[in-house]
Amino acid sequence: MSTKLSVRIPLVTVFGVWLAILGPRTSLASVVYSETASGDLPGDQSAPLLIGSFGLGTNTVLGHYSLDSDTVGPGAGDTFGLTLSAGQHIDSIVLHVTDNTNVADQFSLTIFQSPFTQVDQQVLSPGGEGSFSFAPFATQSPGQYNFSIQAETGNDTANGFNWEWDINVTSVPEPSAWAMMLIGFAGLGFAGCRASRKSAAGPA
Repeated sequence: MSTKLSVRIPLVTVFGVWLAILGPRTSLASVVYSETASGDLPGDQSAPLLIGSFGLGTNTVLGHYSLDSDTVGPGAGDTFGLTLSAGQHIDSIVLHVTDNTNVADQFSLTIFQSPFTQVDQQVLSPGGEGSFSFAPFATQSPGQYNFSIQAETGNDTANGFNWEWDINVTSVPEPSAWAMMLIGFAGLGFAGCRASRKSAAGPA
């Protein structure tokens, strides 16, 4: 003789677990911005150009730096901002510098939070190239995050370099999602206990 076990799980419980596991998903595509296609970025760190919002995955912003096109002298550069949405997290920040023919000037490479809270800064020596890894922002509340390349000197007005920022962003559950998950699992446990008690009691 076989006993059929029927477990009824409330729909709200199933939905709660599903929502918590998936978490908030920002459907924005990762950003790809090119100075060649979209125009030169400003150099003023106090007024970075907001080019959009972060998407999930690797957000790439690339361009070319030369003092003849980025305003001559110290302070010339390329500065931009991107908006971080709720449920997103910046995992890694890497700046690649290639084809540097400027052997006369030094540059500051800076990441900061708006309005102007410097988080990390590195130095590109004259003629320097390579990949520069930055420490991700410790506090990542939703808002604007900025990235800057600026000349510290202005000796060479003709030569420059190519640059590419690669910023990897992932999705993380918000506190509300964790709460839904706890409620969902509690509901599953309660439903399982009820089913076990009915099975142990047997048919009336």
